[in-house]
Amino acid sequence: MNGPRSTLTVKDLVLRPGAAPISVGLEPGERMAVVGPAGSGKSELLRLLAGDAPAPRGCVWCSGEAALAKLPRVPPLATAQSLVQRVRGRKPSPSMLTEALTALGLWEHRKTPLTRLSPSQRCSAELLPYLAVPPEVLLIDGLLEELDPWATRATLQLLDRLCVKGMALVCATRNPSFAQGWDAVLALHRGGRAFLGTIQELLHRVREVRALVSSDAHPAARALLEPFQVRVEQKDGYTWLIAPAGQETAAKLLVEGYSDVEAVAVRSPTVADALFDLIPEP
Repeated sequence: MNGPRSTLTVKDLVLRPGAAPISVGLEPGERMAVVGPAGSGKSELLRLLAGDAPAPRGCVWCSGEAALAKLPRVPPLATAQSLVQRVRGRKPSPSMLTEALTALGLWEHRKTPLTRLSPSQRCSAELLPYLAVPPEVLLIDGLLEELDPWATRATLQLLDRLCVKGMALVCATRNPSFAQGWDAVLALHRGGRAFLGTIQELLHRVREVRALVSSDAHPAARALLEPFQVRVEQKDGYTWLIAPAGQETAAKLLVEGYSDVEAVAVRSPTVADALFDLIPEP
């Protein structure tokens, strides 16, 4: 990110008055997820990156073609196959078209009018031209979570292969799990940058993890836990249960299975946990 050969460069971009500015660079092949609550500015940002609207403040520079895929507009009598006869002045190769149709679950429906497809299939059809004829920078606004679950995995795998070939990808999504394994995540809040970095850097912000206690005798377990405050942290490859002063014995009894406590399970934080911790509820 932010290298000298960046395909997409954003410098001091301010979406709304008073919002934290956004500066980021994507090099060929890099993938960035844009996440945040409804109304946080995800679609607004992608429109600016695509050049569909002028930047109110700051600048956006792209060394190649940036194309925006968003919720479908269904042309009358169109079919999935007809959408890719010519894409942005180019015709897809037969192999790329077949690969994209198959990944999106549209091969058997390639000649079916879009009006007869399900909503998730129409979203797949909206993505089809961009996967069959990939641009230098693909911007996806809210389409991935609308896909049929059986098509989502193959579509993500195809996107990964296109990125390996040099396509940069920016995806606005309300599903944080899509960001797993990507190069960067940009979290927006009220039109401004709340976080920009890698997934590991995001997870590192959440020091505490959750301890789950299993017991058949709930009153007994509650009696042990109610006066007992414990922090669970992961550090140096180990899981630490940190008890306040004077409660070390209680922590030991809890871990070793005191009374009716059957088990104590520790759950590591997820990307969603980190984002909910980072951005407060409205």
